[in-house]
Amino acid sequence: MPIRITLFLLLTITTIMHSTLCLGSSFMDRFIDPEDGMFDTSEWLLTHSGFLPVPIIITEPAVENGLGLGLAFFHEAKKPKKTEDKNQPKPNDQPRRALPPSISAVFGAVTGNDSWFGGGGHWGSWKNDSIRYLGGVGLTSVNLKFYGGGDSPNLDRGLKYNLDGWFLIQRASFRISDTPYFLGGELTYFDSTNTFDVPPNNIGIESWEFDIKNLGLGFILEYDGRDNIFTPTQGLKIDFKNKVYVGEGARSRSYEYFMSEFSSLKYWKLNKDFNLGWRVEGDFSSGEVPFYALPFINMRGIPMMRYQGNHVALTEVEARWNFTSRWSILGFTGVGRTANTLSSFGSGENRSSIGTGFRYLTARKLGLHAGMDIAKGPEEWVFYITVGSAWRG
Repeated sequence: MPIRITLFLLLTITTIMHSTLCLGSSFMDRFIDPEDGMFDTSEWLLTHSGFLPVPIIITEPAVENGLGLGLAFFHEAKKPKKTEDKNQPKPNDQPRRALPPSISAVFGAVTGNDSWFGGGGHWGSWKNDSIRYLGGVGLTSVNLKFYGGGDSPNLDRGLKYNLDGWFLIQRASFRISDTPYFLGGELTYFDSTNTFDVPPNNIGIESWEFDIKNLGLGFILEYDGRDNIFTPTQGLKIDFKNKVYVGEGARSRSYEYFMSEFSSLKYWKLNKDFNLGWRVEGDFSSGEVPFYALPFINMRGIPMMRYQGNHVALTEVEARWNFTSRWSILGFTGVGRTANTLSSFGSGENRSSIGTGFRYLTARKLGLHAGMDIAKGPEEWVFYITVGSAWRG
């Protein structure tokens, strides 16, 4: 997510700059690709020095639409050394990987339901992409609804609550030898106060869950054989994360829970005009999980945290047609299911979504596409601005 947010900020401001009539032609030349004469942000993103002031646009229905401002810096990606070409996958094995750039950003935003957030972070790729790092810190006050899950019954209308606090994340992973495998660790901390508009009586939420200090620590195993980290066209990415969370709730109540997350993203380049993607994801928890930390179905067309449970599984497919060298249209559909016990997955209710969208190759040298999606879930139509792949990872 941090990569997609930061890139969206950069691409929005460059689009605005491109349309400003008072800019000189020498400046505008930086946004024209000499290969096809089309608008392209590659040179600007890779060669501009200093921080860029950029707008943020939020279209998440769980918090309503919102606006914000950020400062972002796009570090230039270094070319792989010739002596290290052996690290590159063989043509008949898997797609040759492009070295990703590093991104730094600070940002803040507010939304239509009076939610707000602010913070800063850095995503880095070092030593010929043998080390990857993500770090960030921020403050947030988010107004959401709890619809049930875990030990709580289903709540059709949901209960409004405010999640207020600050967070920290530190993640580092290391490439294993010359393979596409990474091994690393992740530390998270979240200090929050949860306030309901109406006291949540008799729905399984205990008083200790209102004020929580939450520390998470675990390991990450990753396989990344994609040809591009932003908008992949072929290859496979698999992530497995296992974390233990410990903390203290209200009235010095200690608690502990475990979370295991698995995701698989597979991409096929059927020919020069057609691409296909398949996503499989599962999140599984055990122990005393705070209500806000329960896994949820994360798909386009379904608001964030609308369907929660102790366990979540989903799958999604996406097909894209590149009808020109720059423009493409796509269609996607998916289905997810929640369960409070593993044995009850078979009797759970499917939550499906379907949608369409378009993309423009905004930065050719980075293989980065941007565009818009519209999707229909069980309740409503949802509109998204999408930079890079819509699938996290």
